[in-house]
Amino acid sequence: MSRISVIVPVYNTELYLKNCVDSILRQTFKDFELILIDDGASDNSASLCKEYADADTRVKYFYQENSGASVARNHGIDVATGDFITFIDSDDWIDEDYLELLLAESERYDIVQIGNHVFTADGQTNRGDQVNSDLEEKINGKDLCIRLLEGKYQSGGVPWGKLYRKELWEDIRFPAIQRFEDVAVLYKIYWKASEIHNVKTAKYCYRSQRPGSIMHSKFTLSWLEIVDVENDRVSFFKMQNEKQLYTLARYNLVNQIINMIITIKRNMPQEKKEIRDLKRRLIRESTSLLFCRGYMKKKVKMLLKVVSVMIKG
Repeated sequence: MSRISVIVPVYNTELYLKNCVDSILRQTFKDFELILIDDGASDNSASLCKEYADADTRVKYFYQENSGASVARNHGIDVATGDFITFIDSDDWIDEDYLELLLAESERYDIVQIGNHVFTADGQTNRGDQVNSDLEEKINGKDLCIRLLEGKYQSGGVPWGKLYRKELWEDIRFPAIQRFEDVAVLYKIYWKASEIHNVKTAKYCYRSQRPGSIMHSKFTLSWLEIVDVENDRVSFFKMQNEKQLYTLARYNLVNQIINMIITIKRNMPQEKKEIRDLKRRLIRESTSLLFCRGYMKKKVKMLLKVVSVMIKG
């Protein structure tokens, strides 16, 4: 059994995969297993994965029919044997001391997170670093959820750049949706964590705006999944009887409904039924929030947004 399970979902990233895997195998910390989940790739990714598995006993290759990154990550969690889990996207890479730095703080924390370099799609230019500078160095799960819902947690919506105790994932898996699967599950992981450590240095290398990546693909109505994701978050915190988080989640839901109305109008104005349905829901959700105590500034901002989106037809 290895100390750390590194899970990498792989789908049609042969141009970047070698850089990713080589960076993992070069780690100064050696006691890890690398789990490569081939999500039915149609390029040469599978052959590359098998070559690495044949050459290094730490590398384990698994195949599944194309089901998306969510199912691939779940597959990785299911077969992981390490005490800790970390996720790396197959078009990204890590600095050589990434695992060592994360593990050094892991004994006292349920999650250790670290910052990331933001590279251009070709991987040649570092556009800057994100290190969650506004976030406390040590924080408990509830407070981290508050920061997340207040928009004060930069990397809160991505699974990479973090080392998790494996037991956090014991009864939690990513939903099998094409978008926003990270947003849909990570707040539940943060909620379970007793304490999280924020390492304010960048060691994960994120390749931004890669051609062909899901998050930079053309807008379709599948993006409406975010509304259901936000609604599930509202229900979750209501069940936990956490009034502050429940209210913040409801404001996030309203903001996403507004964003979707604006986005559909801009990209698919012919989808009038979807726009009407979202507007009805917007009125219902925002009116209900007006009767909640406090949050006066949020109410004013919300009302201005609601009025603006309603009067523009």
